[in-house]
Amino acid sequence: MIGLVVSNVITGCAVNPKPQDEVGKYKSQQEPPPAPAAYVHTVRWPGESLSIIAKWYTGNPGNWKILSDTNPAVDRRAIRVGDTIAIPRNILKTEEPMPRSFVKIQIHTTNPKSKENQVSPGQGANPEEVNLDLYGPKD
Repeated sequence: MIGLVVSNVITGCAVNPKPQDEVGKYKSQQEPPPAPAAYVHTVRWPGESLSIIAKWYTGNPGNWKILSDTNPAVDRRAIRVGDTIAIPRNILKTEEPMPRSFVKIQIHTTNPKSKENQVSPGQGANPEEVNLDLYGPKD
């Protein structure tokens, strides 16, 4: 038996050759690789949150919980521009990149007092309509 193994090693013969149909497969006959399990969104705009991302890509802002579970390294309370968020394909409704206008609308809808939505005095707004965050005692 040892002589057979040595002989096979020296001559380059395989002890258990694969059937010809497995060895002779061409790439054109192989199935295409499966699609990645998740679509990856890169945070581009200030104010993005998991619920806004979920609403755009899945149609349901409540899917933020799934995104949070899928992305444990991302602090859901401190998403920053440049962070990447994996979105499972089984809940994905669109791969169209999320536009800034959508983020702005969502910020205004969920938090009308957000600083991004405020108008500074002198920008043509009525000073009585401007929402200012005051510190200390308020009159």
